[in-house]
Amino acid sequence: MTKAEAQTKFKAKLIPWGMRLMNRAEAVGVDWENLPVEKLEAAVIFAEVFAMPDEYKGVHDIQNQR
Repeated sequence: MTKAEAQTKFKAKLIPWGMRLMNRAEAVGVDWENLPVEKLEAAVIFAEVFAMPDEYKGVHDIQNQR
């Protein structure tokens, strides 16, 4: 496999993942345009957990243990 073929294959996997991540970011109000990709996924996960109602959080959540 040449380098060009490997890059094309990698992009084919990366683009759908990136689009899903962008959609998740928009859904929870994360500014995806101004964050690097390395921090974007963490910001999305944090926002999703923060937006989750308490009744849907698991028993291992710190807030539910109080």
